[in-house]
Amino acid sequence: RFHHPEQARRAEERQENDTIKQEDGGKDGSPTRDDTTNKADWEFAHSELLEREGVDLKVEMEQKMKEMEELWRKEKEEATQAFQQERKKYEDQIETLQKQVMEQSMTMSMISSMTP
Repeated sequence: RFHHPEQARRAEERQENDTIKQEDGGKDGSPTRDDTTNKADWEFAHSELLEREGVDLKVEMEQKMKEMEELWRKEKEEATQAFQQERKKYEDQIETLQKQVMEQSMTMSMISSMTP
């Protein structure tokens, strides 16, 4: 028993190919109208079964997308805050170093002005 039309179709094609080889003639291998109709029927039946069982893939996918977007926003905000904290820390460090340099340069200039 086949659960998917592709399996049944492949088995039928194998049988047809064997028959065709024996007769030395046959199809060009392009999909027929029945093949595309069967595929559409299978997809419709599959989605109908999922709906009947209470499985709605679109709703589930939308919910997952919303969860992922919310997680992304939260992580982005956390990263932005961490970046701002690091930036503030480095700016304070630069300011402290600039003050030290100014103090040292003033001390050096005072020392150099005292010595002849």
